[in-house]
Amino acid sequence: MHRASPRFFVRDRLTWLSYILIGYYSYLLNALGPSMPFLRADLDLSYAMTSLHVTAFAVGMIIAGVLGDRIVARWGRRITCWMGAGGMALGAALLVISPALLVSIISSLLMGSLGSLLLAILPAVLSDHHGQQRSTALSEANVMGSICASVAPLIIGTSAASVLGWRAGLLVAPFVLLALLPWLSRVPFPTPRGSASARAAARRPLPRAYWLYWIVIVCVVALEFCMIIWGANYLTLIGGFPATQAAMLLSLFLGAMIFGRWLGSRLTRRISAARLLTMMLTLVGLAFPLFWFPPTPALMIIGLVGVGLGIANLYPLSLALAVGAAADQPDLAGARATLASGTAIGAAPLILAALADYAGFRIAYSVVVVLVIAAASAHGGSHIAARRQARRAAL
Repeated sequence: MHRASPRFFVRDRLTWLSYILIGYYSYLLNALGPSMPFLRADLDLSYAMTSLHVTAFAVGMIIAGVLGDRIVARWGRRITCWMGAGGMALGAALLVISPALLVSIISSLLMGSLGSLLLAILPAVLSDHHGQQRSTALSEANVMGSICASVAPLIIGTSAASVLGWRAGLLVAPFVLLALLPWLSRVPFPTPRGSASARAAARRPLPRAYWLYWIVIVCVVALEFCMIIWGANYLTLIGGFPATQAAMLLSLFLGAMIFGRWLGSRLTRRISAARLLTMMLTLVGLAFPLFWFPPTPALMIIGLVGVGLGIANLYPLSLALAVGAAADQPDLAGARATLASGTAIGAAPLILAALADYAGFRIAYSVVVVLVIAAASAHGGSHIAARRQARRAAL
């Protein structure tokens, strides 16, 4: 167990740079969905064609996950970070001026592949910078990400209703980043731990404990996006809520995630990341049945909020544990974690939708139960693998 000063992160420019860039990435990722109805109307696209944009972004994340560590090894953390920020801005700008489907899909792919370099590099930066307190740093970073993600639909909708149009809402984040650039661009990046042997470390395979946490990351990201993308539909079809009310209720889930991540960033100062991850998986396991088979509408809402509170910390905690398990390979670990996220975002909502078409939404949502059990099993297995790894290192 570790304790951090309440003022641990105050006046730390590198930490704030990381938080801001994670918020920037989260905003643009979550602005993509609300922008799609307007893009579909402008380009006269079908629903299937429109859905290709999110798929392209997920494919870009997978590309960043496969190649990210090599890019960092070639160009360094600082250049890679700004390459990601600039590439995501370029993709967003290209999307808003897209004259045809092919250009808009390439724009989404560009946002996913270059932008997700941020997701690959920033956990490693925060991990090296804060060491044993990486769980707190990553949890706080994801608070910023959740806040920016939750305001994205509001800003897109407000812009669409104004004379500026929906495109202005998509470009808010790049303009804010540009305004902060004079302050952010000179922030130094930490040298990777064990940099003298960084190339040798990069050639070594990641340990078994890391790959078990990689499975946890796939499961928890899949959980989050299954709830975000299909939660409102489930509230309408199974809970009987009107569509407008279901959309508003889903905001309770997002609000619970913001509060949960804030609370989690405090709890990581007193409770180990491994123990807290177990607690949060247990909370999801207890709350989800209330949402899945609700005895009353009120209990369904309580279950929704409980799931949001539990899911909130699953990604930052599993990511912190994965990077910690990778020891002197944080850049490689961060890149492969991005691959896990891209795989989950690209596959899980589609699998749930296919099951819903075949067997109905209630049975389809059994996917969530499977994901929770798989995450808990991999988490338990990683403990055993980590202890074995530590014993081998001590010999």
